[in-house]
Amino acid sequence: MTQTPYRAEDAALEATGNIFSLTWPDGTIITLDRFKERSDELTAEVTIRLRANPTTAPRHVHQARLNLVSTQARDRLAKQLETVMPRRDSQYPAWAAVLEVACVLVLRKWREGEPVYDIGALPPTNGTVPYQAWPFIILGQPTIVYAEGGIGKSVFARYLALLVQAGLSRTGITVQQANVLYLDWETDRATFLHYIWALKKEMPELHPDLAVSYRRCHSSLVSDGVEIQRIVAEKHIGMVVCDSVMAGFGDDINDNAQAMQYFNTVRSWGTSALLVDHHGKVDTGPIGASGKWTRARAVWEMKAGEQDNPDVVRVGLFHRKVNDGRFQPPAGFEFKFLSRHEGEEEHLEGIAVKRTDIADIPDLSGDLPVGQQIISFLQHGKASALDIVNYMNANRPPKKKPYSDPYIRVTLSRLEQKGRVVHLPDGSWGLAARPET
Repeated sequence: MTQTPYRAEDAALEATGNIFSLTWPDGTIITLDRFKERSDELTAEVTIRLRANPTTAPRHVHQARLNLVSTQARDRLAKQLETVMPRRDSQYPAWAAVLEVACVLVLRKWREGEPVYDIGALPPTNGTVPYQAWPFIILGQPTIVYAEGGIGKSVFARYLALLVQAGLSRTGITVQQANVLYLDWETDRATFLHYIWALKKEMPELHPDLAVSYRRCHSSLVSDGVEIQRIVAEKHIGMVVCDSVMAGFGDDINDNAQAMQYFNTVRSWGTSALLVDHHGKVDTGPIGASGKWTRARAVWEMKAGEQDNPDVVRVGLFHRKVNDGRFQPPAGFEFKFLSRHEGEEEHLEGIAVKRTDIADIPDLSGDLPVGQQIISFLQHGKASALDIVNYMNANRPPKKKPYSDPYIRVTLSRLEQKGRVVHLPDGSWGLAARPET
C-alpha cells in the first residue's frame, strides 16, 4: 500500500460565523457555506480549491451543493472529483476520505453552536451598558432608526458611520472606534461618496484619507448574509449600517417569519448594527412586521420640524424602545446643506451637523416630556400655571388630548420638589437658581 504523506484527518478547520474552511497539508481547501437545514438533512455549498504553493492563489477545482448527512451524496461528489482531479493512484488520501472528514468536522462544529459560559462567578468588567455610539447604538446589538422618507435619516446614518470609523466623538455622541460597513439598498456608490465627502468637508477633525467600506446591494439581506459575513471577517468590521431595512427585507415586509430570519442573519455577523427603516402608515413604529420592533434592542424615531429654510433640516430623535439600560432623552440635530449654484444647477459642497435644542423646534417641542417642555418655556421668564397650560397645549400634537390644569400643576409641584422650579410669592412659577460651582 502506498504511504500517504498525511491523513485525511489532518485537516485544519477555521470557522467564521457560518462559513467553514478546511485546509490540508497539500494545499487542498474545502469551503462550506450557505447552509440550509430541513427536517432530516443539512445542505451546504461546497467549494473545492487547490493551492499549489503558499505564494500562489488557490485554483478552482469544483463547486456543488452537498447534503452533509447523506453517504450517497458524498460518494457521488467523490466520484465527480475523481474525474476532475484523480487521486486513485495518488499518494494523497482518496476524495471519499477527505469529504468524509470535512462533513464530520463541519457537522460537529455546526451542532456545537455558540460556546457555553459559566456566568456569575466574576463581576462584570463594566456595570453600564456598552455603546458603539452613545446614546444611539448599543455595542454588538441591532438598533433601528426609523422616519418618514426624505427628512435626513440616511444623512444621520452616514454621519454616525464616519464618527465610528474615525473614533471621533462630537455633537454629544460618544463613540467606540470600529471599522464600518455601509450596506446600501437605496442609492449608489456615487451618491454615497458625494454625501460622505460633503460631511467630511465640514469636519476638519477627520483625516482626509478616512474611508468607510461601502457595498451597493440589491438582493435581500438574508440571501446575501453569507457574503456579507465574509466581508465582515475579511475587513474586521465592527459596525454594519443597513440602509434601508424595508428595501433589503424580502418580498413581504409584514411577514414576522422573514423578520426573524433578517435579525438572525444580522446577529450572525457579531457586530453592532444600525438599521435605517421607514415609518409605518400609522403611528405604530417602523413599517411592516412587528417582529422588527421585538428583535431590535433599541428603537429611535426621527421626526423633522417645519422647514423655513430649504438648506436647513432640523430633526429630533426620540427613544421609543430599549431592552438594556434606560431610556435616553430626546436629541435634536441640525443638518445645514451648503450648496453652490450655477444657473439652475445646484452642487452640494458640504453638510454641517450640529446639536440643537428640540424645544426650539416648534413642530417637535410638543413631543418632549412634559417637565422638559415646562423648563424650556420658563427659560424665557416666569409664568403663571395658566400661561404654562396654554403654551403646552399650543404645542401639543393635534391628535393628542390637551393637558389639563391639574395635571400641569402636579408636574410643577414635582419639579419644585426636585429643585428645578420655584413657586414665586405672586403665584407665578420660575426656574430655580442653579448652585454656584
